[in-house]
Formats: sequence, structure tokens, C-alpha cells
Amino acid sequence: MNVRNFEVSKGKGVTFALFMTFSLLAPYLFHLAGFNGTVFLPIFLGVILASQYLKSTGVMGIALLTPLANHILTGMPMRAPLPMLQLLTLEAAVLGMSAFYLRGKTSKTLLRTGIPLLLGRISSIILVFFYPGLSLDLWIKNFILGVPGMILNTALVLVVLRFFPVKE
Repeated sequence: MNVRNFEVSKGKGVTFALFMTFSLLAPYLFHLAGFNGTVFLPIFLGVILASQYLKSTGVMGIALLTPLANHILTGMPMRAPLPMLQLLTLEAAVLGMSAFYLRGKTSKTLLRTGIPLLLGRISSIILVFFYPGLSLDLWIKNFILGVPGMILNTALVLVVLRFFPVKE
């Protein structure tokens, strides 16, 4: 195993499993420590990290499985009365794919992480029109509440990429 590049000689499945495990642990540990997931957005940390190291299919797998697996294991994010599971799944998918796309387009790490987090969060506004429990006011409130999480996620990914740079 070449740790500097997260390449695993026994197969990409181990790397995927590593990111999936991290995607499950980050929200659990944040909630266990008493931090609010709506503010700190730990569910996106594994997705944004995976988008810097995995191929697009792996990134999409992490993005789609992370909210669902967390819901199955912990009950969070909830499905009802507010469709947080659906919102976060869409946001994670947009975040992961936009980060993967930007990874190939720019060497600016801040752009490769900050913009996808913003795009992912904005993408869920469309669901306001499909779920009666959601409102534009509630969406805006949650978006603003998540700004510290977007900043924290970006900062943490910048630190990880500093120590484990992506080698294409």
C-alpha cells in the first residue's frame, strides 16, 4: 500500500471501503461529541475527500451510500417529517461529482473543495418545490447554518491534501 497516494495494491475496493468507513465515522463522532450536524456537515467530509482520490464511480458510490448507510445505522439523517436524507443525498452527489470534475480542471485545492461544497448545498433548493414540509425560508436557514461546516470541511480537506497530495 502506498499511503501517500492512497493506492492499494490489493484492489480499489479497499480504498473505497476506507472512505466509506470514514464517511460513516465522521458524522457519528461529531454527533457523539455533541456537535450539530446541521452546522458542521460532517456527512460531506468523506465524500469531498473521496472525490480527490477515487474515480467517478467510487465517488458517486460514496456520495449515494453515505447518507443512506448513516440513516440505516443511526437514524440520521432523518427521512421525515423533513426529507433530510433526500436533501443530503442530492447534495452529496452534486458535491462529489463537481469536486471530481474540478479535480481534473484546476490545481487550486481551494477551488476543488470550496466550490463543490457550495454547489452541493445549493443544489437541494430544487427539492423545496417537491416536498410540502420544506419551505424556502427553512432551506435558507439551513444553508446559512451550514456555512461553518462548509468552511470546516474545506479546511480539513486542505490539510489532508497537504499531507497526502493527489498524484494523477
